[in-house]
Amino acid sequence: MGIDLPDAKNMIGAFLQPLGVLIDTATLSTLPANEYRVDMAEVVKYGVILDAEFFQYLEDHADALLAREENALTHAIAPAAG
Repeated sequence: MGIDLPDAKNMIGAFLQPLGVLIDTATLSTLPANEYRVDMAEVVKYGVILDAEFFQYLEDHADALLAREENALTHAIAPAAG
């Protein structure tokens, strides 16, 4: 749990890594397009900051990701989730 302060987000709190992560790509179909893009931006941010090869995958499969294709989503979400 993190506590937001007026000038900073999640500056106070306890952060525990999960024992596992469940990826259900079907739930992504329920998101409005704008919210989906916001969430995918977090995945892209992971690639930009930590993994150039992964970022290249995202660029190469951008159309499939925007179309919410299950195989592309599973490959894209797994590294960012763990």
